[in-house]
Amino acid sequence: MRILVGVCARQKPDIFRLFLTSLFGLDTEGLTVDYHFIFHNWEEGKDLLSSFAQPQGSVLAESYRSDNDYIVDEMTHRWNNALVADMSAMKNRIIDHALRKGYDGVFFVDSDLLLYSETLRWLVDSGKDVVAEVFWTRWTPNEPAKPNAWDYDHYGILDGSLDLWRVPGTYRVAGTGACILLRRAALTQGLSYALVPGVSWWGEDRAMQLRAAVLGIPIHLDTHYPAHHLYRQEEVAHIGAWSALRPKVRKTEGNRIAAMMVLGGDAVRHLEGALEGLGPLCDEVAVLCEAAVAERVQQIASVFPRVRVRPVPPAAQGAGEKSLRHLVWEFAAETEPDWLLAVDPDERFEDGGRERLRAMLDQTSFDIIALNNNLVANPRRRANGPSTVQRFVPYVLRYFPQFPYAFAEPGKETSPFPVNVGRFPACGVDLSVTCVS
Repeated sequence: MRILVGVCARQKPDIFRLFLTSLFGLDTEGLTVDYHFIFHNWEEGKDLLSSFAQPQGSVLAESYRSDNDYIVDEMTHRWNNALVADMSAMKNRIIDHALRKGYDGVFFVDSDLLLYSETLRWLVDSGKDVVAEVFWTRWTPNEPAKPNAWDYDHYGILDGSLDLWRVPGTYRVAGTGACILLRRAALTQGLSYALVPGVSWWGEDRAMQLRAAVLGIPIHLDTHYPAHHLYRQEEVAHIGAWSALRPKVRKTEGNRIAAMMVLGGDAVRHLEGALEGLGPLCDEVAVLCEAAVAERVQQIASVFPRVRVRPVPPAAQGAGEKSLRHLVWEFAAETEPDWLLAVDPDERFEDGGRERLRAMLDQTSFDIIALNNNLVANPRRRANGPSTVQRFVPYVLRYFPQFPYAFAEPGKETSPFPVNVGRFPACGVDLSVTCVS
């Protein structure tokens, strides 16, 4: 597959050098990749590019001159309609070049982004005609980071999307840009960045969004390998933290699952049986227990491998089981397992159930495993568990370290899981769970 990387640049030299290092470090195995740079009123950029070790593939560097000055400061980037028109013209020049030369797609990248090496191949392998990689930006210093995508209109974002887009996946969106792959199938239908007269939505990405909608071309946002946006000079200091935070991608093998349970004084009698039952299913177990029974719990747990025990901290003593669920979640998540199982000490799976659950972990289609509510013989679950899938109650959840999990206020939890995972894809299973007396 032949890909043309398109870059329209006027940038701070140190940030551009970091960008080039990242861009030329992309994994392009199996691809033929060439590069088309257009420098907007910035001849120095050509010199910086030529000073770099050239990548495999051809590199075309052009100049684009206009009377419009692009101003960047530590507050924001200052765009106007004339600059947007310049950007539209430059991107369309690259698209025209790609179509004339027979490329299979154009990968546009803004010159202040850093990319994980897997990014380009991952977008290509997605098979989507229009797909962008997510990144997060504080458009002004005091506001929270927002993504390079939106659900409707100019920059409308639905409730829950900001959380959802921090989960690795590929999502349908209304618009996106700045780190985007456009396949030839979309470009030959007329998709471009040509501005749309009479429309107040601002920016060349919105023009592309409108044209895609009219042409019936879906736009997707991928969130597996989030780019790092060097929007301000201060972001350079965060490169190390970004590069060290390797994205967690759903796996089809080698998944690890950790069980978590809250243990009160009366439930200690069920612990040994619970740990014996969890052995074939779980790689580890995290037990949060009342301080009064901590010594006894440690004695029981010491017989079993991979069991961690932690007493309830003094500040949370007497809070009640529901109020402790977020604490046991954080305890279990410390080792960053791939899946978390919420189980009560007195719950037991049907014969063969543990093996069935274990076999369901190595897949990429769903992130919640819910059990048939009619087969869960536990009054606490039946009364309090929300139906993630109709008639089903969640027991197992895939864990994403980068996701901003949120919990209900103390004492109001109705589920052992965070309250903001309702849009995770789920699978219901007819598997019975009994509550021992």
